Amino acid sequence: MMNKPASVDAPVLEVFHEFWNAYKSRDMEAVSSLCVPEITFFGTGAHEKACGLEELRRLMALDVAQMPNPFRVEFLWIRVLNNGSTAWVESEAVLRINVEGKELELPQARSTVILVNRNDKWLVGHIHGSFPSVDQGEGEAYPIEALKARNQELERNVAERTRQLEQKTNELQEALNSLKETQNQLILSEKMASLGQLTAGIAHEIKNPLNF
Repeated sequence: MMNKPASVDAPVLEVFHEFWNAYKSRDMEAVSSLCVPEITFFGTGAHEKACGLEELRRLMALDVAQMPNPFRVEFLWIRVLNNGSTAWVESEAVLRINVEGKELELPQARSTVILVNRNDKWLVGHIHGSFPSVDQGEGEAYPIEALKARNQELERNVAERTRQLEQKTNELQEALNSLKETQNQLILSEKMASLGQLTAGIAHEIKNPLNF
């Protein structure tokens, strides 16, 4: 297959970089202007998905609220697949963000941006961006070891919580037993006091006739 001229991909890359420049500058209006209305998006988080420009705008509003400051993007590599009507731009980049006055480097971000040609103008139709999983170990297809460790930690937490609840239950039972014992002593004291008053009254009634 013959290699296509680089100039064929130039308009695609121009829109791709324009999209990223607007995004890292936190200019979400400019980002929206580069997307088709039916754009779709998938991110790393379970909630990071959008079907349509309005849903994407809501996600971007949350994005800006959490990280309002512009950040830097350094692309490690970019690959373009272009058939004239649709183009795929795959890339891996390092994001450097400013948090409380300190620049932090995020794990290497991976993205696939699909662009569609509408009336000789390239627009973004789909975005898939994610960060590598810190749970998935080298050589693992799934984060099995991390899931095992998390499950073991959960079991330890449940066991510790159960122990604390049992200890609290025992303390409450001891307090209840002490309360019942105190209550019984009070009842007995009241009975003895009442019996003493009754005995004194009877003795008084017996003594009066004898004196007479």
